[in-house]
Amino acid sequence: MIATVIGSTGLTGSALVRKLLADSEITKIISVSRKSLNIAKTKLTEVLISDLAELLSIESRIRAELYFCCLGTTIKTAGSKENFEKVDHTVIIAFAKIESARSKIIRARFRDGRQCKLDILLQPGQGPN
Repeated sequence: MIATVIGSTGLTGSALVRKLLADSEITKIISVSRKSLNIAKTKLTEVLISDLAELLSIESRIRAELYFCCLGTTIKTAGSKENFEKVDHTVIIAFAKIESARSKIIRARFRDGRQCKLDILLQPGQGPN
């Protein structure tokens, strides 16, 4: 199975990538991020983009059977409310629109700093209009 992870360099995303690398059912992981994970594994393919707004232009390079969205920031880190909304809303919705017809989209987030809870955000065909 092929998995695409967006936001793979953050706390949640990097933990998820490590779990996927250890999973024998996952044959390929496509990491979409602005910076490299610096992990040399044959089943890991990195798609580096300078701006998350480029997401639509790489659609054909990130096709998979499983999609994980681990994006998330704070207004302080983003620098402005507009940049915060771009990451925490606009880009997540764009990712959902790209992939909703093909697979489940899963948004991962840490609840207590150690355990990761995965919430199914969309079922196939139930993407935003």
